[in-house]
Amino acid sequence: MNKRLILRHLTGTKASTTEEFPLDDFKELTFGRDSSCDIRYNPDRDDLVSRRHIKVVLTDRALPEFMIVDLSSRNGTFVNKQRVSGSEKLSPGDIVQLGTGGPEFIVDIEPHVAQLAPTVSIPVPYMGAVAGQTRSGDEQGSQAADPTPDVKTRRVPR
Repeated sequence: MNKRLILRHLTGTKASTTEEFPLDDFKELTFGRDSSCDIRYNPDRDDLVSRRHIKVVLTDRALPEFMIVDLSSRNGTFVNKQRVSGSEKLSPGDIVQLGTGGPEFIVDIEPHVAQLAPTVSIPVPYMGAVAGQTRSGDEQGSQAADPTPDVKTRRVPR
């Protein structure tokens, strides 16, 4: 499956548009109003965006994982309403805002990570009754539950 970074623009001049970037085609993407940026904002109407505002760096193509780096922007960068200082991890579902009140977009990856990960069965102990609980008919209440656990299996992503 060809993995892609998806940007769903929420506000600003790019509102209601989506951009897709195959992970095999880039190592990093720059965002800003400058014509050299990979993701360009309108220089007149998106005035809270710096000429070179941020970059998104692909740190692990296999998983995939990304870092967002603020490029000393004038109005700051926010991920989920928290200001980015330097760089931080970027995850699917994060909302990025370029400047307070500036354009926002949601980060996604397709196919979703859960679709990429094979599943494996791992035995999980099931303890039944809690130790120290009494069985019906025990007068003293001192008999513990059977120490031999039953085993149940659940599926978890690898």
